[in-house]
Amino acid sequence: MPLYISQDRVKSYISRRLPTATLLLWFFVFGCTGPAFRVDGKLDPLAGSVSILPESAAALLDSLQEAHAKAIASLENQIVAKRDSLSSGGKVLEADLEKIRGKARSAREAYFRAFEGIRRFRSFGGNAIFSNEDRVIGTKKLLQEIADRFYKGKAFSLETETELRAFIRSRLVLREKKLMRARSSLNRIQRSKGGNTEKLEQLEKDYALARRGLVAETNGKIVSSLENLVMIRTRLDSVGNFTFSQLPSGRYYLYAPYPLPKGWLVPIHLDRHRRQELGPVNASNLLVIDVS
Repeated sequence: MPLYISQDRVKSYISRRLPTATLLLWFFVFGCTGPAFRVDGKLDPLAGSVSILPESAAALLDSLQEAHAKAIASLENQIVAKRDSLSSGGKVLEADLEKIRGKARSAREAYFRAFEGIRRFRSFGGNAIFSNEDRVIGTKKLLQEIADRFYKGKAFSLETETELRAFIRSRLVLREKKLMRARSSLNRIQRSKGGNTEKLEQLEKDYALARRGLVAETNGKIVSSLENLVMIRTRLDSVGNFTFSQLPSGRYYLYAPYPLPKGWLVPIHLDRHRRQELGPVNASNLLVIDVS
């Protein structure tokens, strides 16, 4: 005689043993009695997979990013106070230093934004030739490195090399020069500060290290928190198509963290069958970025 276990006992066991995301998935599979819908879409196949997250995902991401902004502001206030206490050059010199520091930061941001465009160039294998790690390499060296149409183990065509050279010369060289001038001015003013120059320089290094630590901590929380919210995930096919079937009506988010720090967290209202493309238009920065 087959053993019978009541549905109440199953639900009780699941609620004690399984995390929230698994409970939501269990509800999708076994507990949905209302109308069910399908979501189709397409994105870059290199993303590998796409997930469904609950409506609370955006609020969670906002709260983590807001907490990070507050932590950075608090750190900056502490650094300003220490900087003022160490500076012997007076308020005028300190104001000049802060102004130049802002210009250097803006120049670095502008160069990094321009560098994002280089990620569209692909090797014969379809992989991005450059990554964010290459942002610190000078444009002169980049032009030398691509001379044989081979860069860090990635081969590419003559046409790609020509386009790359045009991009580097037209989009990056001028911005790099502005960045170098800003850094030179910053170094010159920092050296001109008397008395506590070495302590001030160490303070700036500590400040940059602390900022990077906060960024790493926040991004770790973002990735793990969003991953914990995953209700259901599906793999992409060879061209990037995906399908979710039998989803109950409601408001959700399509989530694909690729290529970090960017990705997709796109709202979708399921009251009928939907098709949602995930492309450059609706991609956004999921992680916080250190631009100090």
